Amino acid sequence: MPDAPDERSAAALLPQTGSGALPIPGTPATVGRGPRNEVVFDDDSVSDVHARLEYRDGQWWITDLGSTNGTRVNGERLGADGEERPLEDGALVQFGGVRTTFEASADVEPASAAPPAVGADAEERRPLRIPVWLVILLLLLIAFVTIVLLNRPAAAVEIVVYVESLALQAPSPRS
Repeated sequence: MPDAPDERSAAALLPQTGSGALPIPGTPATVGRGPRNEVVFDDDSVSDVHARLEYRDGQWWITDLGSTNGTRVNGERLGADGEERPLEDGALVQFGGVRTTFEASADVEPASAAPPAVGADAEERRPLRIPVWLVILLLLLIAFVTIVLLNRPAAAVEIVVYVESLALQAPSPRS
C-alpha cells in the first residue's frame, strides 16, 4: 500500500477535459487504464500500467513504465527504459492521448477508496459506435425477413390456387 503524501507533497493531476482533479493518493502511485492503479484513466491510448509518480527528497518524480503510447512532460517524451524526470508544479503531463496538468498543492482532497476514472461518466456521453457495414447488413437482413414474411401468405395462396387448377384439369375418376 503506498504511503500517503504529507501536506507538502500532496498533488493532483488535472485532466484538460475538465473532469476535475485526480488526487494522487500515495507515493509511489501508478497511473494507467487498469483498475489496480492509484490514478485511473479510462482511455484506450493509456496503457494498463502506464507510469509511476513518486515523491522523494522533497520532489515529485515521474517514470514511464514501458507504455505503448508514451509519457510526455512539457512536450518532451520520457524514455520507455525507466527514465525518471522531476515534475514541477504546473507541468503539462501527457499519458498517451490524455493531457493533464500536474498540480503540487496541499489543497487536494484525499482520494476515495476506489480510484477515480476519467471517462467513466464519459460512457454516458459517448455515442454507441457501430460500424457502418454492420448497420447496412442489419438493415438488409431486416428487409429480407420482412419481404419473406409479407410474401409468405401470398406464396401459400398461389400454391393452393395452382393445386386447385391442377385438380380441375385432372379427369374425374369413373365409377
